[in-house]
Amino acid sequence: MISKCPGALPFSQPKPEIVKCPRCSGEVEIWTDEVKAVCPACKETVTRSQGQSCLDWCRYARECVGDQVYGKYMQNKVISLKEKFLEELEKHSSPDRKRVDHAREVMHFAEELLRKGKGDWHIVIPASILHD
Repeated sequence: MISKCPGALPFSQPKPEIVKCPRCSGEVEIWTDEVKAVCPACKETVTRSQGQSCLDWCRYARECVGDQVYGKYMQNKVISLKEKFLEELEKHSSPDRKRVDHAREVMHFAEELLRKGKGDWHIVIPASILHD
């Protein structure tokens, strides 16, 4: 096992961060190893954007933080990217709610297909959201 690098500390030793709820502007605590939490004031699920870290590019990342932490990071990355795509689609199609709802339905169908078979999430999910 390699000694821990400073870039991996937010994942191996998570800390709480305060994020503003987009619905009610309340404070939501999301830990550095998470991307979502429920707002205590309005019960809205709040997702924060997960930027890049050394776990994205370092070839020793999995060995540095361990399989469980690395797997959780990658799963959170998927959630963060999916939410970002949906947010951008909503901005682009703001008056057309039907289009956004249709894209969500197609995305959920694509997620089911990915659970049952093999496919590259980074291609299938964005394509399902942006297919129109």
